[in-house]
Amino acid sequence: MVGGYVSLSDTFVPELDFTYFFTKHFATELILATTKHEVHTVGSDISAIGGPNNANIDLESVWLLPPTLTAQYHFNPLAEKVFKPYVGAGVNYTIFYNVEDGNTVKKVSYQNNFGYAFQLGFDLMLNETFFINADVKKLFLKIVVTVDASNLATGLAMPAAVTINPLIMGMGIGMKF
Repeated sequence: MVGGYVSLSDTFVPELDFTYFFTKHFATELILATTKHEVHTVGSDISAIGGPNNANIDLESVWLLPPTLTAQYHFNPLAEKVFKPYVGAGVNYTIFYNVEDGNTVKKVSYQNNFGYAFQLGFDLMLNETFFINADVKKLFLKIVVTVDASNLATGLAMPAAVTINPLIMGMGIGMKF
């Protein structure tokens, strides 16, 4: 058993959000962004193939496209209110692409999959058209990652269930139209 866990690097990227209000309280939001992450295993035991116990293995990088659709409830929708908090929950589908395999292993593949998303945020109205938005989103995603390490030992392929639960913090300028 290889053990350990997978670690993805943190990243800072722009995000594009589209929100549509069905009523004064209920809206949906589509969240779009793409990020590149460095990937490592942490605390893996590769002593069976001549490597160390408690190893950190560089798995290079992968790009993620995690479009997320949330349904939101806005608590304070009246036009004269400046502070407008909301909560949201929804679904995420994460797509992995442009996998860069490292020198340590032969190939790494990632399974695209659905996950859940929860959101907490607020709009701070600057005037009737423009506002500042801040929110925090938590994604819950489980995928299968397969590491082909046949370059280290014949026939060595390691599928692993990996949990990725990123915390996404956003801040931006919005416009109502």
